[in-house]
Amino acid sequence: VGNEGDLNLIDALEFLGQDRQTRAIALYIEGIRDGRRFIETAQKITPYKPVVAQYVGGTAAGARAGASHTGAMAGPDEVYDGILKQAGIIRVHSVEELYGHGWTLATQPPLQGRRIAVLTNSGGPGTAMSHTANAGGLEVPPFSKQLQDKIRALIPPHASCGNPVDLTFHLDTRLLSLTIPELVMSSGEVDGVLLHGAMGSGFMRAVYPHVSELFPGLTEEQFLELFREDLSENVALPVKYGKPLIISSFFDHEDDYTAAYQAANIPVFDAPEKAARAMLALLRYSEISRRKKIVPPLLPERAAEADRIINEAVSSGRKNLDEYESKRLLAAYNFPVSRERRAGSEAEAAAAAAELGYPVVVKACHHTLPHKTGRGLIFLNIRDESSLLQAYRAVQEAAGPGLPVLVSEMVQGNREFTAGVTRQPGFGPCVMFGLGGIFTEALQDAAFRAAPLSETEAEELLFSLRAAALLGPFRGMPAVDAAALVKLLQQLSFIPLLHPQIRELDLNPILIRGHAPVVVDALAVLDGARHSPAR
Repeated sequence: VGNEGDLNLIDALEFLGQDRQTRAIALYIEGIRDGRRFIETAQKITPYKPVVAQYVGGTAAGARAGASHTGAMAGPDEVYDGILKQAGIIRVHSVEELYGHGWTLATQPPLQGRRIAVLTNSGGPGTAMSHTANAGGLEVPPFSKQLQDKIRALIPPHASCGNPVDLTFHLDTRLLSLTIPELVMSSGEVDGVLLHGAMGSGFMRAVYPHVSELFPGLTEEQFLELFREDLSENVALPVKYGKPLIISSFFDHEDDYTAAYQAANIPVFDAPEKAARAMLALLRYSEISRRKKIVPPLLPERAAEADRIINEAVSSGRKNLDEYESKRLLAAYNFPVSRERRAGSEAEAAAAAAELGYPVVVKACHHTLPHKTGRGLIFLNIRDESSLLQAYRAVQEAAGPGLPVLVSEMVQGNREFTAGVTRQPGFGPCVMFGLGGIFTEALQDAAFRAAPLSETEAEELLFSLRAAALLGPFRGMPAVDAAALVKLLQQLSFIPLLHPQIRELDLNPILIRGHAPVVVDALAVLDGARHSPAR
């Protein structure tokens, strides 16, 4: 699409999505200008037609460093990774995969489950395929005794029949490429087949120079003709049984097996891991095609209290809200924030602690101090008034006299998450969710989606972490209230659309108290050039 001066990538995507001859779509992406239209267009297509994409340029340095944890982690590659998942698009990382996975998605029957058979004439490739498939979420289950007995009767004693089936360079290629695959596909025990080592003329061409003296006057072509086979049944297996077949071979199209597979639109890859990754593309699309329906969300009314807090700060020329204001803004939209009071004196601090009940937390609270960890500005688990006053005085000494403090309830929780919003070129506000606490940026376990989020998109974002197991029952802790976190993420996605003056919004950490999330710290970064739309 060139420089997109006329038609753009989204126009092409939309057209190909409607084109009946197009069975899969492959996109090469350097950048997207209209992110919302891109996502909405793709979400209409991907339930019935697979889309695969390569995004390049993700390592480019950002135009500015983020002022919050969210902004600091929102590199182009991380954002595009989340956007493509949100759109229902399968991401690949090379032009080779773009074509190979697109070819697979366009030609093979849909994968109906995760069970894969691995058939090979060599142990190494079979192990490589099994490992790659299993690591990506596919299963390579042992065959039943009945199926193993059927295979055992056909193969040499030294060969294995369990899954993988390894013929250990047995030269009966028909057995490897037709008899055993048909037994396996018809058994009902697998959903797809990975096959390595089906070869004919390519191997015989390599053998001919070594045996030609045994056949005086026999040309190479005549020699090859002696071993020529009818492969029509072999290549018909995917259509016959409605199960994908993907081939790995070290021989190219000059081999008659490879040529026959390619002519029948059965993908052939030159390495076993590549074949397994193509099968994983079918798995990813099976998950995408079954995802919950995405219902566009309706934005709530803007909260007057949130408007007041933001407009006062913008009018004062401030770059961000302090923690108290940031959490007041969240509370205006019913976020579960920690109970707290702002105090300007020792007496006010003592009164606040008495009202909230010990133990409490004392923190410096000022818009010029967005980050307080490691600076002597936070005191946790304070259990009496004497300790409270000591903490108050220590904050004054570290940050300067007359600085307000925040007295908060001490929220106990062993699991910490983070959520936030940052603005990205082409996509506008994007929502982040990840592991929280002081190691947020070091752990880098976070994912992004473009705002606003439907309930389905918020749920997918929630469970997209590598450490998603922490959301379930874990070491005696109950499962997290996932519905509450989904609601939190969805509400968070609305805020920057309702209040365009917010450039970044950081909720870190979100502690899990029992099973319920509580936002115990927040930071709103402002863009003074933006103005709230008229009510």
